[in-house]
Amino acid sequence: MGASLGGALKPSLPEHPCLWLLPLQLEPEQVQALLSDQERSWCRQLPPALQARYGISRALLRRVLAPLLGLPPGEVPLHSPPGAPPRLPPGAGCVSLSHSRQQLL
Repeated sequence: MGASLGGALKPSLPEHPCLWLLPLQLEPEQVQALLSDQERSWCRQLPPALQARYGISRALLRRVLAPLLGLPPGEVPLHSPPGAPPRLPPGAGCVSLSHSRQQLL
């Protein structure tokens, strides 16, 4: 994982589950700016038909997690390889995502 909690992060995690339904729409420049180096690398290795969905979904996930963790989206310590569930470090909460056509849940 790129970033580490290192005990310094004090997430303001909600006491209940949160759901977001987001359209899978984001400008390519925004996606690239939000992804980690590792996510950009994973994205390039995917078939072209899956690259946009992977990149946009991870960028949107970073955007919704950032305020909860008190971090800029690019610093969210998300580990999210293609085909695997996204993970946050211990103590930072749990996260999951699902795709439904052109939406992210």
